[in-house]
Amino acid sequence: MDLNRIGFALRQAARALTWNLRGPRPPKMSILVDAGYLLMACESLSKDWNQKRGRDFDGAAAVVALRKALAEPFGIEASNAEVLWFDAVVEGAAYRHSDVERGAAKIRLGRISHNRQKGVDALLAMEILELAHEDPEGTTVLISGDEDLLPAVERAAGLGRRTVLATVDGNPQDCAPSRRLAAACADHRLLSPVRARGLVGLDADGSPRKARAGAASEEAAADLLRETAADVVAELLRTGEAKELFGLAPNATLPHKVDARLLLTARIKMGRLLNDGERAALRRRFLADLGAARPRIDEEAEA
Repeated sequence: MDLNRIGFALRQAARALTWNLRGPRPPKMSILVDAGYLLMACESLSKDWNQKRGRDFDGAAAVVALRKALAEPFGIEASNAEVLWFDAVVEGAAYRHSDVERGAAKIRLGRISHNRQKGVDALLAMEILELAHEDPEGTTVLISGDEDLLPAVERAAGLGRRTVLATVDGNPQDCAPSRRLAAACADHRLLSPVRARGLVGLDADGSPRKARAGAASEEAAADLLRETAADVVAELLRTGEAKELFGLAPNATLPHKVDARLLLTARIKMGRLLNDGERAALRRRFLADLGAARPRIDEEAEA
């Protein structure tokens, strides 16, 4: 029996058991990423994409940037959505973009045979249907352009689940999404070229991103750290997660999940890894901003 089908059946059984034990959960959003499409579409906007492909790709930072890009059209829900990353690998080889897991994405891998992907479309189609059966009132954001997914999208719609296609704007014809697939989805959103280039470490003009903060002055780097801390605090306030952190002391150790989000957001803004001093300064700034926000939140709660 096909191992993909066995895995699908096991996940269905586990989720059914969880449903029975915990009861139904509220509708959620899931983001399904066809990595082959996304990387090619983003990098086709580069000046030298075919030489650059995959060389400097930071998977964890890309997943964080993708959530941020989708949060604009979809709101806070996208920033907390489950991300599933679909790609292929040569049997027995290590997956070169496994760092997407550090961005809180789950990896689903097909295989590469004779320089062609095998099984990726099947994995995507099964996940689309699985989500529709499990959570028919939820939303699937599909980042792909492959018409082979059309039957699964149509079946999911018949079960009541909403599928939104998200593709990269400004692509050449060979990266354009299927028109029939777009028509079958409830909505079609476009990622701007600037956002798309940022996902694969490119500047707005399509050239390889330089270490902006490394080349900038210490003052400019400090500005980026302040901006990062403010952005993450604002996001936590919107989602309600900040309330769990209000009791932290000014020099406290941050929870791992919050710390990872803070450092990844800073890495995207600065275009490089932070040094030890910058990480410490960022954490101090974050805790200070969080503490400053608490009185306002308390006043709103009392009102």
